[in-house]
Parts: sequence; C-alpha cells; structure tokens
Amino acid sequence: ARKVLYYDENVGILARLLPVSIRAAMAAAEVANLSVSPVCPPEKRVETFQEEGCLIIRGMVQGDLLERLRKEIDRHVEDISPLGDVVHRPPDAGRFIQDYCSYSRFPVYREVGRLVAPAMAELMGSRTVRLYQDQLLVKEAGTGSWKTHWHADQPYFDIDGKQTISIWIPVDDVPRESSLEFVAKSHSRPYYLPRSFVDGKAKWFPESAGLEEVPDIERDRAAFPIRGWDARPGDALLHNFNCLHGSYAGSVSGRRVLSLRLIGDDVEVKKREWRTPTSFANNDNEGGRFPVLWPPEEADAE
Repeated sequence: ARKVLYYDENVGILARLLPVSIRAAMAAAEVANLSVSPVCPPEKRVETFQEEGCLIIRGMVQGDLLERLRKEIDRHVEDISPLGDVVHRPPDAGRFIQDYCSYSRFPVYREVGRLVAPAMAELMGSRTVRLYQDQLLVKEAGTGSWKTHWHADQPYFDIDGKQTISIWIPVDDVPRESSLEFVAKSHSRPYYLPRSFVDGKAKWFPESAGLEEVPDIERDRAAFPIRGWDARPGDALLHNFNCLHGSYAGSVSGRRVLSLRLIGDDVEVKKREWRTPTSFANNDNEGGRFPVLWPPEEADAE
C-alpha cells in the first residue's frame, strides 16, 4: 500500500475556531464575489494568449476520447508511480493526488496531446510542439481547504523560452472557485522566486538569486487583472509557463485533471541543480529530448 502523507498548517487557525455556520457564510460570500471572465472568441485567441498569457477553450476534448481519458485517469489514480504524491491534510476528508511523466504507461495522454497540438502551435507561434511533461492532478471530494497558492511554473523547471503552454483539462465539472485562475500579463515579467508549497522554503533558486517574491495577491485582488472561469469536462484552460496562477479554493465535490505542458521552437534546456522533468527516471527526456506532437510527419518519425 502506498504511504499517505499527512499535512497540516497553522494558517487560519482563528477562522477555524468560528462556528461552522459562520465559516460557511463567510466562504459563500467570498465565492459570490469571484467574477467569471469572458470567453475569448476563436478569432482573438492568438492575440489574447500572446498578450495575457492565459485563456480557456471550451470543449477541446470530446466524445470517445474524453470518456477514455476519464477512465485512464481513474486507472492512473490506482497506480501512482514513485514520482507521485498522495497527500491528506486534516480536517479534509479527501486526498490530493498528483503524478508526473506517465504518458508511456497511459497512451491516451499523448493522444490528447496530439489532438490539441496544432492549436497550441498556433497560439505559441511555433512550428513544432513537444511534450515537456504530463501531470495528473486529482483533488478528491472533501478537499475544500486545499487551495493552490499563487505561483508560476517555469522557475521550477529546467528550461528557458517564451513558447510554452500548459493545458489543464478536467474530466469533471469544476466551479469557478475550484478552477484555475490567472494574473493576466504576468508571463512577460522576469521569474519570481519559486518556493515550496509546504514549508515556504526556496529549494530551487537560492534566496540570494535576486528574484522578486510572488506578490501578495490575496491581500488586494482588485489590484491585479485576475482571469478565471468555471470549467466543464473536456474544456482546456491554457497558460504560459511563466503566468502566475492558482486556485481560490479546494474541491468539495472532487475534480480530476490531466495537465500537459508543451514547448515550442525557442525553448532550451538549462542545467539545474534540482530534479526536473528532464531527469525523471521513467521519461525518455535524457539530454533534453522531448516527444514531438506536431507536426505529424515528425511525430510519426519518433
């Protein structure tokens, strides 16, 4: 049996002392203030993604492929690799589950990547699309307190480049408060200092690297151009690797997501002192070689 990690944090302890009814009313009031951003029309997607670094495309994965993806995710949850984590944080009833670089064990993941690749190439302005990493992200029912803190992905990785895109595909309905949200245009800034979600330590770039801290967005959300949407099965929430993002709340009803991280022509691998997708043992990315998803004639050759 896989070991389950238990995680607790002494944050919001005073709020937890309030009666449940008051806490529920406070949470409902906060959620009611979350705005749902307009959906970008197809003819504006390239311009919007380049300018804001984030958008949503409705119904990108549909039909039989969506159903097979749902089944594959459920099978994956029962077969987490040594790279993955299963985390439980009291008082939540559910678990947070993640795993990485599993497309060789679950071929539907690469099939989804090939489906979305031509559209992603257009958004990035890239001739080619490669699969940098796939990630399973599951918040079981009853993980309501498990927020995803504001962060950008790229500083944690071993690559540099502007032609990057992360695609977040749920197979469940995800309400606005449990979905991803983004700070528009933050992808054009220099890297923010990456810190651990668990203990807040700088375990990647050192404190002395001179990188700015992620701003305290929750202190004054109105000061930032936040974009966010509810998501339906098969929708695709997209963001540049360097775009600040998080989730406002955990999941009451549960949500299962496949995330694919894709890279384009200008991306270069950079040697890092920490473990990265390039060095994951169950991937074929040795030396910075990442599977080609687009164009199809090159993908078929691999």
